[in-house]
Amino acid sequence: TFENIAADHFISVTFEEIIIPYTVTATSGENGSIAPSGTVTVNAGAGQTFTMNPAPGYQVADVIVDGESAGPGNIYTFENVAADHFISVTFEKLLISYMITGASGENGSISPSGDVIVNEGESHTFTMLPADNYEVEDILADGESFGAADTYTFENIISDHTLSATFKLKQYTITALSGENGSITPSGDVVVNAGDSHTFEMLSVSGYKVEDVKIDGESVGAVSSHTFDDVNGNHTIDVSFTRSSTSPVIELISYQQRQDGTGYIDIEFIGKDAEGDAVSWYEPETYSTFTAGPDYDTDTPLVFVTDDPAHTAEEMTFTPSGTVYNVVADASSWSSGYYKVRLKVEDAQDNHSNYEYSDEFQIEQSSAVTFITDPGNDSVDVTTDTAITVKFSQEMDGSTIHEHTFIVNDGSEDILGTVTYSDATAIFTPAESLDYDSVYTAVITSEVRDLSGDALQADHKWSFTTASVPPDNHPPDTPVGISPGDEAVFEEGTAILRSGTFSDPDGDEHEKTQWFLRRADRANAFSESISIRDELTEHTVSGLEPGLKYFWKVRYEDSRGGISSWSREYALKMGHSVRDNAPRIDPGMTAADFEMISFVHWPDNPSAESVFGDDIGEYDTTIYRIGTYDPLSNRYVEYGNDLKIEPGKAYWFFARNSVSITIDGIPVSTGDDIDVEMRYRSDHRYGSWNMIACPNETEYIWDNVQVLQYNNDGTIRKGPMPISSQSNDLVDKKLWRWKKGTYTYYDSEGLYKNERYERDPDPYLKPYRGYWAKVRQENVFLRFPEKAEGGGQRTEDRGRQRTELSGQAAADSDEGPPTPIIGFAGEMNSGVEEKNGGGCFIAATESGSVGMSLTKLAMMLMLLAGAGLILKKRQ
Repeated sequence: TFENIAADHFISVTFEEIIIPYTVTATSGENGSIAPSGTVTVNAGAGQTFTMNPAPGYQVADVIVDGESAGPGNIYTFENVAADHFISVTFEKLLISYMITGASGENGSISPSGDVIVNEGESHTFTMLPADNYEVEDILADGESFGAADTYTFENIISDHTLSATFKLKQYTITALSGENGSITPSGDVVVNAGDSHTFEMLSVSGYKVEDVKIDGESVGAVSSHTFDDVNGNHTIDVSFTRSSTSPVIELISYQQRQDGTGYIDIEFIGKDAEGDAVSWYEPETYSTFTAGPDYDTDTPLVFVTDDPAHTAEEMTFTPSGTVYNVVADASSWSSGYYKVRLKVEDAQDNHSNYEYSDEFQIEQSSAVTFITDPGNDSVDVTTDTAITVKFSQEMDGSTIHEHTFIVNDGSEDILGTVTYSDATAIFTPAESLDYDSVYTAVITSEVRDLSGDALQADHKWSFTTASVPPDNHPPDTPVGISPGDEAVFEEGTAILRSGTFSDPDGDEHEKTQWFLRRADRANAFSESISIRDELTEHTVSGLEPGLKYFWKVRYEDSRGGISSWSREYALKMGHSVRDNAPRIDPGMTAADFEMISFVHWPDNPSAESVFGDDIGEYDTTIYRIGTYDPLSNRYVEYGNDLKIEPGKAYWFFARNSVSITIDGIPVSTGDDIDVEMRYRSDHRYGSWNMIACPNETEYIWDNVQVLQYNNDGTIRKGPMPISSQSNDLVDKKLWRWKKGTYTYYDSEGLYKNERYERDPDPYLKPYRGYWAKVRQENVFLRFPEKAEGGGQRTEDRGRQRTELSGQAAADSDEGPPTPIIGFAGEMNSGVEEKNGGGCFIAATESGSVGMSLTKLAMMLMLLAGAGLILKKRQ
């Protein structure tokens, strides 16, 4: 206070900060430490960072801050301290895995094979799978033999291992036995390789014959040999012998030519047999013969006319005193001259009759007409497309030459064909090509007459043999689709498919064309058709639905049955192309600003460069990141790496500036069930993550989306059934969303518990947004039904909007989906880029080529600090 003021005065004051101290108590569990530890004093408003230090072989299990879990981070920072705090950390043992390499030799396999990853302390069993007719010879585990076994198990695994298996051909034993008065060759125990064949011969001593042969105890009769084909087990063969009966005897009585113009001869004989046995002809094509003079040195088989009433020698029984029989032989083709005949029979005991020539007798032939045939008699290597021609020595009555008098037979039946006659020449043209390597017999019957009305005295027969089967047939060259080309658009429900010129390395003709058309969203065929002769390179398909995309392919078949490979698939779409302006991408600065988007059109051109190019210009990875996750490669496919835009699939999109995306394409049908393929990688233990979306402009309830599984041939193996079905073991029932840096999930059953992620009550899938779902088997599709039970009030989003990027789940886990793209194009990691404990997507600031000003960098850092974004890296 200035009192009694009598002059000017000046007054000033200074202040000092009152420092209020707070304490942070830091403790750690076993197998690690926290630094600093104990009671740490922190001034009010200041910050304090603690570092978790796991012991070797251990990792952070959880960090507890003021009694609340903060997750397994290695660093935690208290910002702007305004109260006392407590922090504690616990540690857990690192999971160690080892590799078992399984390999097999030839003629079998081992399952699983290759490099198998197994966790420490677990056990793993391998199964040996021999090929047909093979068995396990030996198993080597880490180089040590464990003999032949079907399986091998490594137990309590604490190191890498190797396992190999060799296989050997199976062998079986055939035991061959014989009774007295004969033998079997070979005899005793005969070792035979699996799948091979082996023949045994039965040999009786003089005066005896085979009585019976038993195979594995079952009689196969009195055979002289037996072959075991395709041996796949042990067998026995046992032969017994019995005394032979006496042989039958033939006495030829008469042999004379008929005078009725048929050319037949009647041969009469007496048959005698002491036991009165039934007999039959003994190989008549060889042992019932005739021979012509004067030398009688060339036997020719007799041709019996068995349908003639005089022919009685078919089912014969010889008596001790003798039985008279008559056989009718066709001698119409014999030349005039002198002949001898002889016959031979056998009884049921394989006893053969005598085989002596008859006395000489005369044949006289007379015919005014002679023939020249093409092919000639006994011709060989005749082409299969030949016509059979007969040139008569004089003009004939053409009305008597037709399909019933000019006949061609293949040995079992008459073949179809047409007969023409002109200028003393008759031509038989087969309806189809003759078979290769086959004997044919042609006949001009005696019903053919000359111009005077006189009939031929006898049938005229001749035979020929066609050529052998030609060399192996090579398939036609793979065809090329001409139109419609890829991504062609049709406004109506009909399309004309056209393929390229047929080409065959063997020069074969184009016989058939097979067309295959399927919906782009389906594994099975929409249409299959085979064209023969007509439309070989053009095919019309109808019934195509607007708003759908189809793939077609084609293959050719040549005239010898060779089939080409399929052409590649070509795409076509039905409907009208429109321009759509959704979705819009908001500007982003951190990984939390990644957005999952999708599209409800079949793009005019599905390449990412075509869809996004006009909107983003050059793809600069310091400004944009666009891509989708491929479960098969376990990598993100990014813009510039053949990225395709498809309805039903979701995409990551990050932009530092806002972007309005326009897309030209055909809206996907809302009047059809639409399928979306779920891609599966078998070595993902818990299933494979897929980025999915609504395929059209309809909202769907996740529980009502259907799931089905196809077989490899396109038939349905399981489903369709709702996601929520108790029978659904194909797709995980949880639906995951990305919300500003973290994942939430919808789970209608509430069975899934995970403290790291928040449940989301919203069951709706909405157009233009993206989601994650997990598939657990191969060949699985989601089916978005025609009548979606969606729409109505939008569900309130109650998922917690986390501002911290706690460690995201890796692709091969059962916790959560993969995090967004990091690094540069084509690189795939478990989540967003993580540097210095952070997850912000600001890699561009480290590149001098970007030229980002210090001012912009400072602004970005201020934004991050203002958001209080603390990023923790999960080890």
